[in-house]
Amino acid sequence: MVVTSFISSSKSSDKSDNDAFSKPLRILVLAALLVVVVEVVTRGFSDNGGSSGGKADLLTVQPEEDGIYLLGNSMFKTGIDVQLLDNSLPNDLVDFEYHNGHYTNLWYLIAKSALPDIQEVPSVIVWGYRPRYALDPAFRQNRLNATDLFAIDDPLYNSLSSSGEVIPEEKGVHAWLNESSIYYEHRDQIADKVKEYQTRLGLKILDALNIGSTSSLEVALLKNGRSIADEVLRSVTKGQVNLTEETVVDAQGDFITGPFKSFDEGYVPRTAEAIADLGIPQVVIIWRPVAAATGELSNAEINFVSDSLEYFAENAIPVLNLFDDEEIGIDFFASGDHYNAAGREYITLKLANFLQITLS
Repeated sequence: MVVTSFISSSKSSDKSDNDAFSKPLRILVLAALLVVVVEVVTRGFSDNGGSSGGKADLLTVQPEEDGIYLLGNSMFKTGIDVQLLDNSLPNDLVDFEYHNGHYTNLWYLIAKSALPDIQEVPSVIVWGYRPRYALDPAFRQNRLNATDLFAIDDPLYNSLSSSGEVIPEEKGVHAWLNESSIYYEHRDQIADKVKEYQTRLGLKILDALNIGSTSSLEVALLKNGRSIADEVLRSVTKGQVNLTEETVVDAQGDFITGPFKSFDEGYVPRTAEAIADLGIPQVVIIWRPVAAATGELSNAEINFVSDSLEYFAENAIPVLNLFDDEEIGIDFFASGDHYNAAGREYITLKLANFLQITLS
């Protein structure tokens, strides 16, 4: 739904000066309180005594007991409507650990370094991949991101990630900051908190200016995980484009790349094994790229999926194979491999049905 707003009637002239200035004054007080809260939150991160242990604290969303835990990137963001999935599974809580611009290397790291230390155990972890990028285990964005936050001294990761063109000096700076600065280590969490407080403050300012219908905007931004850019884009396109990720084409920009690896050599089976070792059920999604709809798939991708399906069958791991789903045609895609609203609805309902059958 397109978010609309209106200007309400002005305040009655017979209101006292104190009443007229009450909201702006409350905004100033709120702003001051938010500064204090941010300071308390960031200082709390430096208190090691409050840590639950390991790298689980670095997860942006903690799993909930017996909930459904989605672990993914922009394919999940454009392919799954979390609210629709939650509504379709009324007896299950749905949480989404979202890492834009990340691929199988990060899912492996999280499975090895963070999930073993979670406090509550979900009923299922849903993760997945596109074969094109799973073929290149080193593939990731060449910038500061969550990969180095979850990194551990792991022989497999050290080997596969080194295929990329990482500047030793730069990697050394990251390692030094992680070891010496609690703020750097928790920078994503701090940024998310500051963003949340900024959003709340902005909504309060709109309220102070007598802008109506801010409640729907509050739900979209604070409860449904949408950004202001998402809302602007949806409004400008009159609902034709709902997410900024729909306009993005992967692999365009500064990415670290490496040589292709066979299925057995990459992260996918190791990630599945790491989650299985934790005793947590999992569902793996193999995403369908636009090349499958246009008949431009490579043999490497097709063979990778064939090996994947054989592995998952042998290990009794449920897999939602969207790769071979011919119902997902070109009309379900936005830009690149990312899905539009129609594709998102189709996939979400299919996933909901698959989870109901798998978890029953």
